[in-house]
Amino acid sequence: MTALNRREALVVGGAAAATAALASLAPAARAARPAAPVGGQPAGFYRFKIGSHEALALCDAWNTMSPAHPLFAPEATPEQFAEVMGEHFLPADRVTLYVNVLCVRMGGEVVLIDTGNAPGRGPTSGLTAAHLAAAGVPPDEVTAIFISHAHPDHVGGLVSADGGLVYPNARCFINRVEHEFWTGASPDLSRSGVPEGRRAGMVAAAQASLEAVREKLEPVRGGDTTLPGVELVETFGHTPGHTSIILSDGDQRLAAMGDLAHNHVVMFARPDWTIAFDTDPRAAAQARKTMFRRLADERLRVFGYHVPWPAVGHIAAHAEGFVWVPQPWDWSGG
Repeated sequence: MTALNRREALVVGGAAAATAALASLAPAARAARPAAPVGGQPAGFYRFKIGSHEALALCDAWNTMSPAHPLFAPEATPEQFAEVMGEHFLPADRVTLYVNVLCVRMGGEVVLIDTGNAPGRGPTSGLTAAHLAAAGVPPDEVTAIFISHAHPDHVGGLVSADGGLVYPNARCFINRVEHEFWTGASPDLSRSGVPEGRRAGMVAAAQASLEAVREKLEPVRGGDTTLPGVELVETFGHTPGHTSIILSDGDQRLAAMGDLAHNHVVMFARPDWTIAFDTDPRAAAQARKTMFRRLADERLRVFGYHVPWPAVGHIAAHAEGFVWVPQPWDWSGG
């Protein structure tokens, strides 16, 4: 092995720490725990509307990643990264990674966009099913799940602590390219910044979740008709089949952007900057810029999987990049 310079060591170290946080899905049993951490904030779900559709933002997890750079923005120098973070009054040595799951009642369908982490991974992770039930939606009422991509923090919540299905009555839609990649003989993560020793764990995690719902899976492509009011937009790059989902009712629309951004500052201010988990960093940056431009031009509301709670807002063009504009908290639930 060749010796690593300081920058390479930081990339490997940061990616290893984050991968350990995200890629520990395993079919082994996990201990049950209360719906919300003792001493934490009580809000685990947030109600809002998409036209007449009832929507819930569900808090699945929040975790601190440190060091933040070069796990985030490996293209940047430490000084560049610190400058962008400092402009938004944020520290440069750590980043909070939020995980937010969307549930929408659309007529007779109860739809989830992704499922969060595997249950029992810690007191601030894998909370989706508990918060969904607390909001009055038993998991067996979910009829459809749209999987943006198969990273563990998006599909881990498909499987319960005892190995059963959390959402036994749900059809599961996944992009055909994404499904073929993760279930293939040797998924190629060589262009990502994930350390080689961690890649097998990520693949195993994805395959375990997808195998558990194999009989429920329905591979699709961008533009395919699935449910009324659902548009699938292929935003390939973060993973080979990464897909964003636009939900609509009349003239009201909301885009669940998935992992086009992992932070509410870094990838908006500098959309060319990437994250170590990108399977194809260049394609991920291009998909982000293209989709962000569409979302800004069409003034769509956006649900951000990794932005601060409750994760509903807009994307606006700003300077050479974009800016995340949170929607004000609506006490009416509308």
